[in-house]
Amino acid sequence: MATKAGDGDAVAAARHRVGLAKHGLGERGPRWWDDEPAARVARAREALEELDALDD
Repeated sequence: MATKAGDGDAVAAARHRVGLAKHGLGERGPRWWDDEPAARVARAREALEELDALDD
């Protein structure tokens, strides 16, 4: 919707949120399968905290 509306700020914000989520899930950054489960959980929790902070 933001793209169709021509709202560049909203598009950038959405892309930032998607990037944070993908990093938290291990789709971006270090290879998740090389990490111990605790490290994967910690990365996901950090991403969730960053995403939650964007809503404040």
